[in-house]
Amino acid sequence: MKKLLYIFLTLAFVSTAMAQDTTPGMLKQRKFFDKPELYEALSIYSNREANAELIREYEAKPAEFKPEQLMPVVSCYMAFNNIPAAKKTLELFLVARPNNQRALRTMGTLCLLSNDHQGAIDNFKKAYESGDKTALKSLASAYLLAKQPAALKPYIDSLKEMAKKDLEALNIVLIYAVGDKNTQDEAMFKEVLSSVDTREILRGASMDGLSAILRIYLAKRDLWPATALAIPARAAALGELWLPALQAYEKALEANPKDIMALRGVSLVYYRTGDVQRAIDSIKAAMAAGDKEAASDGVELAIITARQDIWDQFKEAAKSIKINPAVRAGMVQFSNSRDGYADMFFMACEGEGSEPLFKDAGVMELIANGLKKYGTDPRAAALKSKYDEAAKTLPKKS
Repeated sequence: MKKLLYIFLTLAFVSTAMAQDTTPGMLKQRKFFDKPELYEALSIYSNREANAELIREYEAKPAEFKPEQLMPVVSCYMAFNNIPAAKKTLELFLVARPNNQRALRTMGTLCLLSNDHQGAIDNFKKAYESGDKTALKSLASAYLLAKQPAALKPYIDSLKEMAKKDLEALNIVLIYAVGDKNTQDEAMFKEVLSSVDTREILRGASMDGLSAILRIYLAKRDLWPATALAIPARAAALGELWLPALQAYEKALEANPKDIMALRGVSLVYYRTGDVQRAIDSIKAAMAAGDKEAASDGVELAIITARQDIWDQFKEAAKSIKINPAVRAGMVQFSNSRDGYADMFFMACEGEGSEPLFKDAGVMELIANGLKKYGTDPRAAALKSKYDEAAKTLPKKS
């Protein structure tokens, strides 16, 4: 299971793990504005009023801002979807820093939002040619939006290499291969899909990327190799299109009964279509095929079904794997709400991957409740010590 069917608590991973300040308070630190690399985190622009305040300061006294200090202002305008003001301000920045790669990428994006495809192409191309390899996907997307697929030909080998592990690049190459009658290349379509690293593709996949790959699959499923079927199957499952997901997973497993990504993915589909035992069997088959981490899926299945017998089947295997923090948070939450889950509670709070739980106030509150609930357990004393140390670093409630 890759998606728990209950509400996870938000974990404060990024801001607590990094020494650099990535909070909206950075918008008050004008002394750093000429270092745009410090202002890339989206969390800096998460407070609407902080964004509005900086815009008011800039518009009241624009002469007090040097051109090279304007990137945070640009981002604030973008947060309010004020594209014309963002472009105008970014143009001033680019006069001072004409080769700044982030600024060029941003201008390309603003041009796309303004339906200026050629402007987008020019800026993305300049960024890419200056050494910004990440701009290639944006450049390729701009060419496709401008209905200039043939212009991708000089870049296609680089995009094919990226497509092995990157879903956005994969979508671009597939659209290039079969999306235009002048560039039809079904052999390329099959070749690219046959070389993908399914695990890496899915690890970094966005919902938009998955929606796109699903549309491509449904239009060209006859060209799709079995080795890559877990990708559109996951997309279908996340969209709760259970029948297409099941058909794709089962076709993948027919070709390779030990396809780990298909075995783990189909377990969710089996659960959601009412066959919990087949979900259990699929997780165990993935473990037997060599993916010990699949035990984490068994833990999630135990939680969403609230079945002690499923927990008992997977808890031993779960002790020896790295469980991600979101699943650990779910384990803490569930063990608080049920009796008899001391093992789950202490396992969640111990070992590699548990550290983020102790940096989130909401999870810490649940841990405190769990310590009361399971306070007589011999493991409670060590966990209480860990909890007390972590509590000293949390912000005080106002």
